[in-house]
Amino acid sequence: MVDAWISVLRLWYAAGITGTGRCRLYSGSVHTVLHHPYGWCGVAVSGPVQQMLTPPSSTGELVVNISNRFQFARLGSQFVSFLILSFNQLTGILGYLVLMIIGLVMNTLGSLHLRQIPCRQVIEYKKGRNLFGTFMRTMKDRERAITLVVKWHTLAIGILLAFTIPFLRKIVGIPSNVIFLYTLTGTVAAIAAGYAVKPFADRIGSRPIMTLFSGLVILACGVWAVIPETLPKWVFFGLGFLTTFVLAIVSLLVSRLELRSIPEKDKVGYTSMINFFSAVISLVIGLSGGMLADLGEQIGFPGLNPFGLTFCVAAILAMQNAVLCIFLRDPGSLSVKETAELLFSTRNLKTFLDVYQLNMTEDRAKRTFILMSLGKSDATVAVEEMHHILHSPLASEKEEVLKTLFVHPKPALLPDLLCEATQPSSYYRATAIFALGAYPDLQVEEVLLQMLNDPSPLIQSTAAKSLARIGNTTALPRIRSLAAEPLLGVTEQMNYLIAISLMDTEGAYLERLFQIADNSKGEVFEQTMLALASRMLNFEPVLADLFQDENTEPTSGLQQLFDEAKQLAPFFEHHDNLVKSYTERRYQTIWGWCRHTLEAHHVNGRFGHLKRAITTPPDHLNSSNSFAVLYFTYQILQQTPPSDGASDAPVMHRP
Repeated sequence: MVDAWISVLRLWYAAGITGTGRCRLYSGSVHTVLHHPYGWCGVAVSGPVQQMLTPPSSTGELVVNISNRFQFARLGSQFVSFLILSFNQLTGILGYLVLMIIGLVMNTLGSLHLRQIPCRQVIEYKKGRNLFGTFMRTMKDRERAITLVVKWHTLAIGILLAFTIPFLRKIVGIPSNVIFLYTLTGTVAAIAAGYAVKPFADRIGSRPIMTLFSGLVILACGVWAVIPETLPKWVFFGLGFLTTFVLAIVSLLVSRLELRSIPEKDKVGYTSMINFFSAVISLVIGLSGGMLADLGEQIGFPGLNPFGLTFCVAAILAMQNAVLCIFLRDPGSLSVKETAELLFSTRNLKTFLDVYQLNMTEDRAKRTFILMSLGKSDATVAVEEMHHILHSPLASEKEEVLKTLFVHPKPALLPDLLCEATQPSSYYRATAIFALGAYPDLQVEEVLLQMLNDPSPLIQSTAAKSLARIGNTTALPRIRSLAAEPLLGVTEQMNYLIAISLMDTEGAYLERLFQIADNSKGEVFEQTMLALASRMLNFEPVLADLFQDENTEPTSGLQQLFDEAKQLAPFFEHHDNLVKSYTERRYQTIWGWCRHTLEAHHVNGRFGHLKRAITTPPDHLNSSNSFAVLYFTYQILQQTPPSDGASDAPVMHRP
């Protein structure tokens, strides 16, 4: 309704301005008298509407979004005005008339959009209530009073710093067209400030950032007070950009607090009171700033430029603002120390921005990448974000977080892991138990030992693997018994193999390696278990990679193995016969050659048990276990020299 009436008034003014003499005077007077009150009505209502449209947790984001859109619109309007008034045909009244018609159209379109916003707020007059009464009641509320005083201080600082434009125009001597560019620089700085503060406003809070940046405002005011007018113009542009940037950040954060301070009752009366006193303060500060500038020009204070007094007053107000910010109440905000550690640490700042991006993006791959980055960070904000995700019953990233906590342990999140691991109905229970394998703790051991009695084989085997990883070997007999149970799945058998290989430091389990890798369950299972055993022994080259190449192109993996083993005499001398036996599927010959070759080597420990596994082949010989027996024979040979007087290997004959 307000925007519609403003459009009508502009149409009235546009019609009157094309007249002559008295008609122009009357239309201009009516426009001035009615336009501004209607405009202020719209401003008074906008605050309650904004508060209604957003929850307190995202007030800062709303304020920044509105500010940035306003600044972009302002930038666009300045550019359009410059273009229209640049045409010779549109100079004078006609050009301003065109601009007013454009404003009328845009205002009308805006009013149509505003009608779509639902509003439950009812504006009604209550007898005895006025702006001054609202002001007195507000000043009795300490929280709101400090918020408004800080707002009015910030407003006054902004007005006094606006005197940089007459300072540049009058004292420095910058021409009007360059001043126009300077104002555009300020608009760009305000937009940059919005984007800069957006990730921090709601998560860090207004109070700590305002306290820190008030110090920068003090510094900027001090520089403006003493800067000589003889410096190059780009210095003033740079200083103006930085000044507007830091002041815009403070102003946006003040607006956030102001929006949150609006009471539930009499919202419009409250915002009207703020606007009224803001207008009065603006008038007083503007006049005072002009008087101080005139006084500075007339007297000339040592060390200050002609406008130095004006900027000194701005610096004093900024000092008061910094002190007042300390007493602001901003629930959920960080302390000034925590904020400084966050903003002035590259690592902490990157982590914070990662968390912000995580909450902003819906791309699954991007979220996974960000979570991996967060997992490497020990910053408090990273731990808090992961703690937040772990408390969700079905967050899509919960499993990634749990896996990350195994790779990059965070003791602060151990209670969350234990809670997840001990919930029988948790979808991610097994993953949480897996992550506990990175936390050697007495409580963790007790929980994992109890899980060996869980009815689920997956939970039992995962608990066994985690117990082994934290160094507990007391349950080895129980785990051997569980691993021998029939009908175990691939995952369970892999878990038990990992657990036993870590607990059984002597390697006795290796004697049954080819029985554990039961080829009756399929070639993939057999290769998986053999490759896993190789990995647990830290053998090189990696057996899994050799299997991969062999499965992709037959004999390519075998050739790579012989390339590695050719430094050993037995493999070098019998290369052709071994390859021929393998390609002709004479696997018994290969196993016999490996047994006879190893007879000359006396080995103990794990290699001794592995040698005994080779001397007791499985019932069914195939390409996978024959490839593996050559591989393990090579590993034993390169670790142990032959006995004195013993031959390296038997001569191979084709049967």
